[in-house]
Amino acid sequence: FEPGGATAMADDLSLTPREKQGLGYRIARERNLIRKWTQFASRRIQLAVAEPKPKQRGDPPAAFAMTLRKVENWPIHRELLNRVEADGHKLEFSAQVSFFHRPSRSFFGSTWEGRSVKAEKMEPGENSIVKMSVTLNDLVFWYTYIDDKNTLAVIELVATEFDGAQQIKLAQYACGWTFLKPFGQIGCIAGNSTETQGAYVDVRNDRADLHSDESYSSTHIFKRTPRVLAFLSDAEFAQLDETAFEDTRIQYRVLQHQRLLQARHLIYENELVGPSDIVAGMRPTVVPGPVGTGNSRIAALGLEVDRRDRDEKVRG
Repeated sequence: FEPGGATAMADDLSLTPREKQGLGYRIARERNLIRKWTQFASRRIQLAVAEPKPKQRGDPPAAFAMTLRKVENWPIHRELLNRVEADGHKLEFSAQVSFFHRPSRSFFGSTWEGRSVKAEKMEPGENSIVKMSVTLNDLVFWYTYIDDKNTLAVIELVATEFDGAQQIKLAQYACGWTFLKPFGQIGCIAGNSTETQGAYVDVRNDRADLHSDESYSSTHIFKRTPRVLAFLSDAEFAQLDETAFEDTRIQYRVLQHQRLLQARHLIYENELVGPSDIVAGMRPTVVPGPVGTGNSRIAALGLEVDRRDRDEKVRG
């Protein structure tokens, strides 16, 4: 095509006014789609891993579905809580997930943040700390070629201050963190899941009662932020338990999700994707929106992936 060819086509005198109008509409539509795709792709930032790189596995890669259910005794500084309430603002709570490779002391892949929720109840706590009970019910997926036990899935607890009158997010505050080891970890099964060939049970074979606490594992929450991982020696890393909050724990489940590999041409390796995140190329599915907003039909993995075969959602 010559420069300005599309415009020239629209101005072609051989076209009727109706044909010109239709062609112009189609051109504008394609330009709008390109603009939207460019904006979407620019948000999917991948962080490179410095040397030494994690040990890789062969094809096929491993795929996972991780549920973050609930945090008991979520710690909040009393001074922060009092100041937020005095300003007429509110706090909401969410979890962020990222990946960290210990030998290279670097984060990599993508960082994913779950939905913001309100605390259910408040405990008096001791000294300057107030304890909250927070139900997250987050679900996140990823696939990876990494088969290295020195690679961590890092979970950070975040409190977000909102100005309800202006409907804006004012600030975020770190409330603690923890890590899991799904990369190269064999035989670590969550809750009532049954072991299958020494690996995490696959979602297709999962028969656990998702409403029962016994179906979930739990781990403690460390003080400070996961940024300390970049500076910890091996000895300090081994003593992280000494920095944990005394009674704060997060409930979680990690399952294999090999069906996700049917969509790996639509998702980056080590990219964390939630059930309501837009995935270009997926068939639209119905997902619940924020509380009070109803459902949305979007190109996403959806919530039912934890219990139902979703292969039909992927375009051929």
